[in-house]
Amino acid sequence: MRIFTSTQQRAVEEGAMTRYGMTIMEMTQHAAADAFDVIRELPVPMNQVLILCGKGGNGGDGFALADLMDQAGIPVYVILCAGEPSKAVSQELLRTVREQQIPVLDLLLQSDRVASLLRSCSLIVDAVFGIGLSRSLPSSCQTLFRTINQLSQVPVVSLDVPSGIDSDSGTVLDDALMADYTISFMAAKPASLFKGSAPYFGKCLVRDAGFSGTLLEEYATVQSLDEEETFSHFPHRSPTANKGTYGKLTCLCGSAHYRGAALLATKAAYYSGAGLVQLVSEKEVLNPAILATPEMTLYDLASPDDVTHAIRNSAAVLAGCGLAANDQSARLTYQLLDNYPHPFVLDAQSLNAIVGELHRLKNAKAPVILTPHPGEFARLIGKPTSIVLSNRIQFAGEFAKEYGLYLVLKSENTCLALPDGRVYVDHGGSSGLAKAGSGDLLAGLIAGFLAQGLSPQFAASMGILTHSGASLLAEQKYGMISMTASMVAECIPEFLKEKIS
Repeated sequence: MRIFTSTQQRAVEEGAMTRYGMTIMEMTQHAAADAFDVIRELPVPMNQVLILCGKGGNGGDGFALADLMDQAGIPVYVILCAGEPSKAVSQELLRTVREQQIPVLDLLLQSDRVASLLRSCSLIVDAVFGIGLSRSLPSSCQTLFRTINQLSQVPVVSLDVPSGIDSDSGTVLDDALMADYTISFMAAKPASLFKGSAPYFGKCLVRDAGFSGTLLEEYATVQSLDEEETFSHFPHRSPTANKGTYGKLTCLCGSAHYRGAALLATKAAYYSGAGLVQLVSEKEVLNPAILATPEMTLYDLASPDDVTHAIRNSAAVLAGCGLAANDQSARLTYQLLDNYPHPFVLDAQSLNAIVGELHRLKNAKAPVILTPHPGEFARLIGKPTSIVLSNRIQFAGEFAKEYGLYLVLKSENTCLALPDGRVYVDHGGSSGLAKAGSGDLLAGLIAGFLAQGLSPQFAASMGILTHSGASLLAEQKYGMISMTASMVAECIPEFLKEKIS
């Protein structure tokens, strides 16, 4: 599914004007026509329609839609939620509405009349803010939206984005409007996928709004992860295979204080289908590890020869999960970046080791996959976590492109950014993943798929989708509150059995 950030959507509009001579009026009329066609097909009554309009372009869509509904004989009222429009096209469309004698009310001046119409209307169309929201909701809109949210019997259709939702970050403002349906123009919006904001969109319906399909695809650098496409890349399992066929993975993981991280990562790697998993760690980790996963080969982190041998004869490496924060961990990370010839995954402490050393990423000898959570990523790029979350898709895409790597930015909706700047967004797993060890599982899955010969893109995609899917199974079995990363791990085989035959 195609996804546009607000920046991309505006770029498409600019491209349509400069390359195809499309005017803002034409864009607005196409959007209104698409919205009208969609609404007529929805199971919603239209015996009295209220269209809420803002001052900007989204309001213009609403004015044009009101005109179309009036021409079709549908009783319609226009509510100015922020006063007279500020855009020339919207001003012209509002003049047309008034010339057609469509009732127009000003929310600030006629609040009692608006309240009466809310009680008698059959459908509300939200054309107040769209993708242009960059501030807190005015108090008058807060009161209006709060009232509408309480009118459970009146369906709400939002144009592009429900008012009160930040299109890019998914931030939900107080009293944001809850839509039953959202008609998104050109593409879905990031907020329609993010778990915190997606419920406000209701059912999301995407329409091209008159834009060239070629132009839309040119700017379509963000997509949702496609499960069917991803798992079609899983390698065929040969009846004559041996353990070497499916890759040897070395995990530089675990320390005295974080023994479980190594156990979770290596177990996930084996469950992904890797042929042999080698754990390089401290002795305090190795002893319980062999009991938890007797299939593993163990190497002592204190022995340079052991470390060198394990890394040299592996098809992929995972480094960082539970490693101690010391000079040795940093040296191992730099060694991989400077010398290792096969794809590898850096997580946790290995990510911390490259803060201030990002130049090493550009000189890596092989593809690199980084798996930070927002806090770790914020440290890497030197920005506050809140800024990262305000536009995670853009930051992830820019970073991956600048350093030529694969970035798995973990969150409730994990993003995968590729070296060419494309970004894929996961629909998200269970909220029960908000537990210690979940990131270790994900890193182990990705590394395990990588060791089997999958490309970094599909190893990461498959790891993300397996992680999410197994977490939803764990939630069904154990409940969101009590489930743990260990429980999610035990659901990986069931998930992969269903997806890969």
